[in-house]
Amino acid sequence: VQAKKTSTRTVTKKIIKDTICPKGWWCSAGFRTPCDKGYYNPVINVQTASGCNACPLYASTVTTASTNISACFCENGFIPSWNDLTKFNGVDKTGGFECICPKGYEKGANADGIVICKPCTFGTYKDTDGNSLCLTCPLAFSTTKAVGASDVEQCVCVPTYFLGMPEPAYSSGGNGTQALDATK
Repeated sequence: VQAKKTSTRTVTKKIIKDTICPKGWWCSAGFRTPCDKGYYNPVINVQTASGCNACPLYASTVTTASTNISACFCENGFIPSWNDLTKFNGVDKTGGFECICPKGYEKGANADGIVICKPCTFGTYKDTDGNSLCLTCPLAFSTTKAVGASDVEQCVCVPTYFLGMPEPAYSSGGNGTQALDATK
C-alpha cells in the first residue's frame, strides 16, 4: 500500500487598501495633513502642501482643511470683488475674487502695521470700490464734514468760506468755480 502524498501550501494574501486623501488635506508617506488656515484644497489625493491654494490677498479662512475658495473671506474692512466665470484649459471654472476697499475707504496700515481699509480722511473722498487712494476735494478751501466720504458731493467749503460762482461774477483772477473767503 502506498502512502498518499499530501502537500501543504500556505498562501499569504496582502490586501492593499488604497486610501484617498480628502479635499482640504494633503497626504504623504501615510500621513494626512490639513491645509493651513488661509488655504483651501478643492481636489482629492494631493500629495504636497503646495497643493493647498492660498486665499486671495487680504483674505483667510475660519479653520484649517477648507475645501473651496468660498471658505475664504476678506478681512480688515476689505470686501470681495468676484471675477467672472472663466475658462481654464477649456473647462469652465468659477473665477476667483480679490479683496478691495469699499467706497469711502483706502488701503493703509493700522498702528500694528496690519494692512486694512481705512476711511478717507477729512478733505478727501473715494467714489468707487477698489484699492485706489482717496481723492482730494477739488476746490481750494474745501473739506468733508466727516471721514469716509464716498462722493465728491460730500466736499464742502471750510468755515468762513462759501462756494463762489464761475469767473468773473464774484472773484477777481483765476478761472472756474472756487471757494471764496467770506470774511473779505
